[in-house]
Amino acid sequence: MNFKLKPTRQVALFLAIYACFSSYFNLSKQLFLHFLATIVFAIILFYFFKLITKKEKKIENTIISGIILFLVAHYGFKNIDLIYTLLATFLTISSKFFLNTKKGQIINPAVFGLLSAYLIIKILPGENIFFISWWGTNTSAELFGINFQGYIPLFLMAFWIFFGLKNWRKYPTLISFLVTHFLLIIITKQSIETVKFIFLDATIYFYTAIMLIEPKSSPILKKQQIEFGILAGIIYNSINYFEIAQADLIGIAIANIYFYLRKVYIKPQSKKTS
Repeated sequence: MNFKLKPTRQVALFLAIYACFSSYFNLSKQLFLHFLATIVFAIILFYFFKLITKKEKKIENTIISGIILFLVAHYGFKNIDLIYTLLATFLTISSKFFLNTKKGQIINPAVFGLLSAYLIIKILPGENIFFISWWGTNTSAELFGINFQGYIPLFLMAFWIFFGLKNWRKYPTLISFLVTHFLLIIITKQSIETVKFIFLDATIYFYTAIMLIEPKSSPILKKQQIEFGILAGIIYNSINYFEIAQADLIGIAIANIYFYLRKVYIKPQSKKTS
């Protein structure tokens, strides 16, 4: 992406294009309501919280989080699903204003919103569940009578990784996570078909190149980025091995919290002068 847009606006634009593509093949009343409950509600909350807190925040970051929620949380078929999504959006935008310090964002806001909503709904009486399907990250497409399956989202993510991600300088996180993820899948003796399915699906690249590398909750230094990617990969696969739900989001959350605490309690070493 060589056009002159600030990095956050580039992400917002890319995700808007991605969301439009996914929406085109899933148009429905439920999807429209889901759009209102994520992106539109997120923008409303942004201006409300900005008004009452007087904090300087950028609308682009809220739009990015809103689109992530739109693509990751399932749009459902019942009215109750809409309430769950509204809760996730509320928690996400609230965390942007209230779950950060001078040291930075404690946890990726979208991850916090999705996980918190999932856990709250899970502990409430009844059998209701907040379905986090990642529906929009890999949408099959049929154009001109040709079934492209999930290749178009895969192409879009490849484009983003090679041309958009360079502005963030987060390739060490991306590569270290993917390598760790691949090795642990092999070590746990999963089938070749499983490996092919995971790495030929756009979802794992959306997860890594959009959510894991979120600038305010992930490290900047190369060495720390590598550690961050490896840590997230180990946590994700360890939790997933025991078939615990939302292992992917938990992996990001724990890695975020670990590096936040590291910033708070471990002072950077000063360079020695000769």
